[in-house]
Amino acid sequence: MKTKLLLSTFLFSLFFVSCSSSDSSTENPSPKPPISQGEYPKESGDIRIVTYNVRHFENSSQVIEYNNVAKLIKKLDADVICFQEIDKNTTRSKKKDQMNEIAKLTHMYDYFSMSIPYQGGEYGNGILSKEKALSFHKIALPGKELRSALVVEFDKYIVISTHLSLESYNREESINILSNEAAKYKGKSIYLAGDLNEKKLDTPFFLKLKKYWNIESSNKNTYPTPTAKERIDYIISYKGESSNLTGTDVVRKMKEVNVSSISDHYPVFCDFSLSK
Repeated sequence: MKTKLLLSTFLFSLFFVSCSSSDSSTENPSPKPPISQGEYPKESGDIRIVTYNVRHFENSSQVIEYNNVAKLIKKLDADVICFQEIDKNTTRSKKKDQMNEIAKLTHMYDYFSMSIPYQGGEYGNGILSKEKALSFHKIALPGKELRSALVVEFDKYIVISTHLSLESYNREESINILSNEAAKYKGKSIYLAGDLNEKKLDTPFFLKLKKYWNIESSNKNTYPTPTAKERIDYIISYKGESSNLTGTDVVRKMKEVNVSSISDHYPVFCDFSLSK
């Protein structure tokens, strides 16, 4: 009887370890914790990718303001920033090209994809980068409010910025489209960053996503500011190509920047080593 009990315990332990190992392949189990006092250094040679839903740069006082976002980007030393909810030449944003405005303040390259026409202009996603892109294009995505993804190719990697639909069936269709897009590229790491509008990792959407992508970003909540009750902003990497995560966090505090007042989302970053 004692032998049978020991054997059963051993088999159960093997099953538990097997399940744990399987799950860790799709989400980083121990994201790098915050570095002291809200400052976020990165390793030399790493690239830092940020996703940030900036609500057309409207702060908590309902004022459109770019300087604090620019300061945050500089202090983070971000290489690529994936923005969501960006205006281009709309009435509410005083006919400004918002990606161009933030690019001038940060001295970076800017790219934009329209999801919908809005108030005499356009509304969609943007990418800001230190490195000039080799190419960029838009992918149309489904939604009761139409969505899009912006694909930007660099020398050693590809970054996709997106803001997925509020409807679950449209989110699932979107991940099929984006996975098919990622499969076209060979020999480069592929990162997708954005507001995925999905709160739980056990949904049909995430079960489908995890077949093709690894969840890389911090498991901390990202929305809304300042309470951060939900996690809906993510950075993921395509499984078809190698990727080496070296650090990740949700930026909730920063010296000289009131992060909670800039937007209703917190920015999320991941650091990757491109050495293979």
